[in-house]
Amino acid sequence: MVRLIDLASTADHGLILVGTTLICFKILAGALRWHYLARHYDCTRMTLQASIAEYWTSLTLGVVVPGSLGSDAYRIALGGTQTGRYLRGAFVIGIEKIAALISCATFVAVLYPLLHFESLPDAVTYILDAAYGFLLISVLLLLLVAVTHRAQWLSKLADRFTQKISALAMRAGMKTPNVPQQDQVADRTTLELFLSAFKPGVFLPALFFSFALQFIGAITSQLFFKALGYDLPFLVNLFVSPLIMLAFTLPISFGGLGIREGVFILFYGAFGVPPEIALMVSFGGLLSVLLGHIIGLTLFFVRRPRRGGLEHAGGVHYERGGTVDAEHD
Repeated sequence: MVRLIDLASTADHGLILVGTTLICFKILAGALRWHYLARHYDCTRMTLQASIAEYWTSLTLGVVVPGSLGSDAYRIALGGTQTGRYLRGAFVIGIEKIAALISCATFVAVLYPLLHFESLPDAVTYILDAAYGFLLISVLLLLLVAVTHRAQWLSKLADRFTQKISALAMRAGMKTPNVPQQDQVADRTTLELFLSAFKPGVFLPALFFSFALQFIGAITSQLFFKALGYDLPFLVNLFVSPLIMLAFTLPISFGGLGIREGVFILFYGAFGVPPEIALMVSFGGLLSVLLGHIIGLTLFFVRRPRRGGLEHAGGVHYERGGTVDAEHD
C-alpha cells in the first residue's frame, strides 16, 4: 500500500489526465462504427450526433449487465423501435463483434513474434492459439464468401430459410405498431445479407474503427506508464490492449470489476512489469472508464426530458422516408 501511495504521489498527473480523457475518443470511434453500420443497413435513422449520444448512454446503462450485452441490447431495441428491424440491428452488432475479434487477433498474432516475454502465462498461450486459429478461419471464410458469390443454388436454398425467419419474426411480435411495417429480411435473402457484411465498403470501415479502438487503448496505457516513470515499449501495450479488451468483454463481470487488476498484473507480468506498476495502470484505466460513464450518465439525464420513449430517438432529428423530421413531445 505504501508503494502504491508513493507511485500515485510522484506520478505525472498531467499525463494521467490526458490518458484518462482519451476514453472520449475511444467511445467516439465505437459510436462512429455503430452509426455507419446501422445507417448502412437501415437499422436506425438517427443523426450522427444522436447516434454518438445514444451509444455513449448505452455503455453507461449497460454496465449493470456483464460484458457488453447491456449496451448491445439497448442499441438493438433503440434501432428496432424506430424502424422495426430488430433482427437487422442484431446483425449489425454481430458485424461489430467480428470486426473487433479480427482486429484483436491481428494485433496479437502479428506482434507476438516481435516481442520478448520473460514468462508466458497459460492464459496468454491459449489466447495466442485462439488468435491464430481465428485468423485462419477468417481467411477461409473470406474464400468461402468469394466462392458463394458464384453459387446460385445457395441463394435459392437461402430463400427458403429467409421465409422461415420472416415467419418466426412475425410470430415473435417483433414488429412495432408505431412504426411503418418493415419486412426484416424479405428485401434481402439471409445469404445476401450475410455476404454483404464482407463487402469492402461495409467491413473495411468497421475494421478501421476496430483498429482505432485498439490504438487508442494502447496509447492510453502508454501514457499511464510514462506518468509512472516506467519505460515500456509501445508494441507491448499494442499487444496487451486487445487481450485486456477481450477479457473485459467476456460476460463474467459487471464493468470488469473483480478481474481488471488481475488481468493487468497477469498480462503485463509476462513482460516483467512489477505488479504495483501494473496495478496503478489498471487504476488509471478504471478512472478513464468512470469518466466515460459519468459523461454517459449526464447525457442520459440531460436528454431524458426530451425522450418520450425510445421511438423518439432522444428528441433529436432522424430521417424517415428520405427526409429529416424533427421529433418533439
